[in-house]
Amino acid sequence: GGDRVFLMDGYHGPLVIKDLTFTTPVTIAQMPGQTAHVEMIGIYNSQNLILRDFKVWAMSTNAGSGPMIRTYASSSDITFANLDVRSVATAGSYMQWPQATWVANKRLGFLLQGTRIAAIGNRVTGTYHAIQTEGRYGSMIGNIIDGFSGDAMRALGDDNVVRGNKVQNCYQIDANHADGLQSWSRGPNGTPGTGTVYNLSIENNKFYEWTLPTSSPMRCKLQGVGMFDGMFDGTIVRNNIVAVSGYHGISISGSLNAKIVHNTVVNPSGQATTYPWIKISPHKNGTGSKNNTVANNAVNAIKAYTNTTNGNVAVNNIVVKNFATEFTSVVKQDFSLLATAKSADAGVVTYAVPLDILGVARPRGAAPDAGAYESR
Repeated sequence: GGDRVFLMDGYHGPLVIKDLTFTTPVTIAQMPGQTAHVEMIGIYNSQNLILRDFKVWAMSTNAGSGPMIRTYASSSDITFANLDVRSVATAGSYMQWPQATWVANKRLGFLLQGTRIAAIGNRVTGTYHAIQTEGRYGSMIGNIIDGFSGDAMRALGDDNVVRGNKVQNCYQIDANHADGLQSWSRGPNGTPGTGTVYNLSIENNKFYEWTLPTSSPMRCKLQGVGMFDGMFDGTIVRNNIVAVSGYHGISISGSLNAKIVHNTVVNPSGQATTYPWIKISPHKNGTGSKNNTVANNAVNAIKAYTNTTNGNVAVNNIVVKNFATEFTSVVKQDFSLLATAKSADAGVVTYAVPLDILGVARPRGAAPDAGAYESR
């Protein structure tokens, strides 16, 4: 424990770690000034490892559809940091790929099973589903997911944290409906919607359907945060930017004790469409959603309502009708507020998050601003 292993220049093949348990972390890292590349990472029945700074991608376009980085359920306390993860070496040019190339490179970036597994500060390029966490206390923090054709992130474990990630540029290559973040519960037999996901925190993330200067016929209609197969208990969704043209900006079906506050959920077209929306609905089996708070959001449409019988509260949410007088620059997807914004000072202190998405203290004015930015 405490040792460091440095990888030198060049190709190191698959990195497979089995049955290694340490009481303090061992770090495997790229030697400073060198460029190290591995084919994939697989970690089995191991504990206390940090893997950082090197490159991970398949050498062949026929490498299959499995995850490039995987930890198994018997592992714990593993951190992946500052890795350059690509489906193939040329993934940086994904914007020129035809559909056949996207299909050929349809790979999962991270599949993280086990306890306290973290993906921090990685860049994931040209993948299908980019990062999926399944174990307890999993975390996805500060990652950039650039160019994807499935779901950018999936958080399926209890006590997971999804914070400060940037998701951008979604491609439609098959029948999958892409989400910036998706979660679903799993019962003892693994069937979706038959269990409960506890204490999922989703905060300070930016979900951009498209940031490239030119469009594509494969541009998807991204959904933001989609949680359709509850139950979900204790979910926190706050300080997120969701700029998508799909219907579901933030939607939870089967929600208990959630707090959805200070999110900016808007159509990147700049139009006052009736979507994307923030929505709370019953579980698909009819079980009601109870004790949820939806407050201080700026959104194209709201489908969450106060219901005193079920303990649901929906207050001080601003439905944006005029983007030109609300946001600094829709074209640049800068959703900080203008002086003329309806969202300025429109929140209520009772449900305010102390800091905004940039770490600015709330409130700056007479009351907190609605949405992710405290601008006025």
